Amino acid sequence: IGCTRTSVHGATYRTAEHAAIARARAVSFQPGTSADDGRSRATDGRRASLSAEEAVEQARREGLTLAESSSSNSGYKNVYYCPNRNSSKKYTVKVRDGGKQA
Repeated sequence: IGCTRTSVHGATYRTAEHAAIARARAVSFQPGTSADDGRSRATDGRRASLSAEEAVEQARREGLTLAESSSSNSGYKNVYYCPNRNSSKKYTVKVRDGGKQA
C-alpha cells in the first residue's frame, strides 16, 4: 500500500493509536445524529499529538473502539505506517466512504 496524502483528510499522526482514533471517529461519524457532536471528521490531525497511552485513554473516554488488525503494518485497521515519510508523523488513515476511497 502506498503512503500518499490521499488519506482521510490528508492527516498524519505520530502514533498508530492516535491514527486509530481518527479512523474510529471517521467511521462512526453520522451528520445530524448524536454521534455528530460538532467534531470535525478531520479529527486530531491538526491538534497536538497524543502519546500511545494518551490516545488509548482518549478513545476510552469517547467510547471509541480501536479496531486492531493483524494484516495492517500498524496493528490497527485502516491505519498505515509510512517509514519513508520525512516527518515525525509517520501514520496515516485510509477508509472507504460509500465504496469510494475517502
